Amino acid sequence: MRYGTFIVPVKDWPTFEQIMAQKKEKLDYRYHDLPGMQNKAVMQQINNSFIEPFLGKIFTQIIPVKSPEDAYKQMERERLPQQLFIEKYDSEKAATLTERAINMKEGSVNLVYSSFNRMQFNVNSQTSAFFGFSYPFTGHWKAWVNGEKVQMYRANGAAHGIEINEGESLVEFRYWSNAFFWGMTISCTTFAIIGIFICYRSGKGLSRIVGIISVLIICAGGFMFWYNSLYTGDNLQTEYTWTYSTPSKTHNLAYGKKTSGYSLPSRSYLNRHRSRAVDGDTSQGSGFTLEPSAEKELIVDLNSPEEIKQILLYGSSDALPLIYLSQDGNQWHKTTSPVPGSENGRNVFRVNIKKPMPVQFVKVDASMSNLQVSKLKVYGAIAFK
Repeated sequence: MRYGTFIVPVKDWPTFEQIMAQKKEKLDYRYHDLPGMQNKAVMQQINNSFIEPFLGKIFTQIIPVKSPEDAYKQMERERLPQQLFIEKYDSEKAATLTERAINMKEGSVNLVYSSFNRMQFNVNSQTSAFFGFSYPFTGHWKAWVNGEKVQMYRANGAAHGIEINEGESLVEFRYWSNAFFWGMTISCTTFAIIGIFICYRSGKGLSRIVGIISVLIICAGGFMFWYNSLYTGDNLQTEYTWTYSTPSKTHNLAYGKKTSGYSLPSRSYLNRHRSRAVDGDTSQGSGFTLEPSAEKELIVDLNSPEEIKQILLYGSSDALPLIYLSQDGNQWHKTTSPVPGSENGRNVFRVNIKKPMPVQFVKVDASMSNLQVSKLKVYGAIAFK
């Protein structure tokens, strides 16, 4: 009652077979748009950065931070795909690990078991590094590497990070809820007390003893059956692989930067959030749609003035998109018309700026076109020297 009433529209819900097929294809975080159902960690992450587009990934550059707020501030200034901003980690160990991994050329991640509270990855790393798990950090996930429990760190604001050694490792994550555990404990204990009371009042002699023992066996057996079933369910067979690639020498200035200027109804808030334009993921379905409207625009804040040389906008449009640049976010200057083309089979609109100019804000305007945005990349003049 605190949040008032709401109406859930009637719609065709997916069948069990469709749900299983969906989970086999992708196992990502699902946003709940009902009042009070949003995860606090997710909301904080989406307002300060972006939801990581990977399920599991190897990081080779470790940057210690003091808190999530410190991580967000540092990521806002500069962020690269290979960087992991990790809390409460020794700075000397971070420097040593980063130095050893700087020349890493090979690495892979393969999900071998998946359920709703347990995941196993085969991880192969050419050197010692950090493994990142992108589910929202709530303190409930625990980690094991090759059967040994390891310390879990909060990373990149609201993700998870653990140390991995050189070579092949079996990395396992398990979800554990103290509230659920004590709830089951109290429920089974209550059932046992009620059963013992009934046996004591209704039975006599041997029948009373047999009844009490039976109740205790049923309650203890039921509890152990539940406990043992937590991490032994059927494999969802979710298909996920990730392959390490050497970091690019050309730095995408828009990666991980704050975005604004694009509002959506809560129902599509997460899956079509504007931050998906700067998360580095260019796979199919990784972006969102800017519909023709004076209010539909994407603005990326580069955090500080940068000399811009090239802008790449991945996606498709029924007309040439309009791209504007600004130093202060108030006075905007239109770029030359983007040139459509392709890159590795993906549609891309390219803007080359002949005379590099200091720019802090880049705006994509969809007031005249229906634009499917996959990714926005911005490169400075230094990348072309």
